[in-house]
Amino acid sequence: MTNSTGTAGGLLDRVAKHRTRIGYGYLETAVELVIRKGVFPAKGLMKLYGEIAEREKKSARTVSRDIARAVEDLWECGDVKLLQKLLDRQMISGTSPGETIFLLANYLSGGKIRLK
Repeated sequence: MTNSTGTAGGLLDRVAKHRTRIGYGYLETAVELVIRKGVFPAKGLMKLYGEIAEREKKSARTVSRDIARAVEDLWECGDVKLLQKLLDRQMISGTSPGETIFLLANYLSGGKIRLK
């Protein structure tokens, strides 16, 4: 079951002003993988990045860096008020890439994501 926003891509389209960075695609894939698995790898985030890297024929470090840049862009240029409202969080500055992936996946899954 997903939230009324639908997919990770749909949610990112709503909150990001522009999704031109490759990292947004990796972020979308990371959120979808977490939703599909139902667990967030709190201590194994690089393994998640490695799964994406393998698909994209990139290094896990490249995927990590591109997701971090997309998350930074999301918090600097996106619709932060809408993002805070949807995630029910008030943040003065953005969240880490891992926390952002978890929060987006948890929101879209209706709060069903477990921490591993």
